[in-house]
Amino acid sequence: MLIAQGAIDACKIGVTIAVRYGCMRPQFNGKVVMTYLTHQRRLLPALATTYAMHLLGLRLKARGRRAGGARAGCFCRWGRQDVMWLEARAV
Repeated sequence: MLIAQGAIDACKIGVTIAVRYGCMRPQFNGKVVMTYLTHQRRLLPALATTYAMHLLGLRLKARGRRAGGARAGCFCRWGRQDVMWLEARAV
């Protein structure tokens, strides 16, 4: 879970930097870059994906804590049905 959380955190940082930069940087005639539709089409799907990964990570942690095991967050008691449930939500 730590590797996945690290990847999600890296996505959060990258998307945050890109969106802030796009909202501040002026282009040719003084328009902010984020007002261009092409820029929004590139950034907003990445932002939505990052939110989805974050929420799925929270749900995964909560589900792991409920499953019990040797320690909190241990996924060793998950069955095939639990894994299939998570895969269906990830798509």
